[in-house]
Amino acid sequence: MEQVVVIFFWLSLILAGVSTLFYLRIFFSRGEAGIFTQLAFLSSWLCLLSLSVVIAGEWLRTGLHPFTGPFSAKVFYSFSILAVYLLFELFYVRRAPKIKMIGVLVFPISVLLLLVGWTQFEATATLSPELKLFRVFIHISSALLAYGAFIVGTIFALVYLIQENQLKKKRGMAATTQKLPSLETAEASTHKALSIGFIFSVVLLLTGMFTAQLVWGKMWDWKEPRMVSALVMTCAYGFYIFSRDILGWRGRRSSYLALVAFGVAVFTYLSPQLLPSIHRWGTGF
Repeated sequence: MEQVVVIFFWLSLILAGVSTLFYLRIFFSRGEAGIFTQLAFLSSWLCLLSLSVVIAGEWLRTGLHPFTGPFSAKVFYSFSILAVYLLFELFYVRRAPKIKMIGVLVFPISVLLLLVGWTQFEATATLSPELKLFRVFIHISSALLAYGAFIVGTIFALVYLIQENQLKKKRGMAATTQKLPSLETAEASTHKALSIGFIFSVVLLLTGMFTAQLVWGKMWDWKEPRMVSALVMTCAYGFYIFSRDILGWRGRRSSYLALVAFGVAVFTYLSPQLLPSIHRWGTGF
């Protein structure tokens, strides 16, 4: 099974790299890029399918849920980012064709994650019996899916700010930024992606509390940096949604809030390495 995992991992990496090249070709094409659009669509979905095989193979190889170490976590990070983006492309490309241009930013991130993951292939951890429970599978997969949605949403927020900046210059859009999604598409996509991430982050918090009760004997510890930072992260994205939908903070203001919330998410990810923490499992993910 390990050989199958390795084969499909490298297939996924190659397909992610090929998809990156196709999206770059589409982005910098001066005219219609019909054949390359079709090839990008095919290679990107094959990449997602191949990553699914790697995740399933890791599950069978270890006999545990497929997040037993940094390697499998990086693979699932890559999978979650691509899954969120490709669903956006699938459902919105007809009404907003330029949304597929975001692939030029998404796939290099996937390639980087897979390359880093390969350097950690041997770092598969042995889990304690408590961490083999299904609730832990839900907890960890929710975290990885939340981060995947947050990354896609942050990319859309950056696209919005780039587009708005070009429009404010009053000298026309640059040739490259003309190919990016419109302000309306970027802003709406930011909201949808971050809303998906927020839902998963709430599940992350709830399942984390129940797991903490089982493993550490208490559901909450205000001195535990990952717990507290995860709560702050969820509140930050909750405030983004509240301010946009209730207070009407849209456009540039909401895009900046999305970037601030992502900064909190990055700190949450790094908190066990930066601060003393009992949440040592997952360090380096």
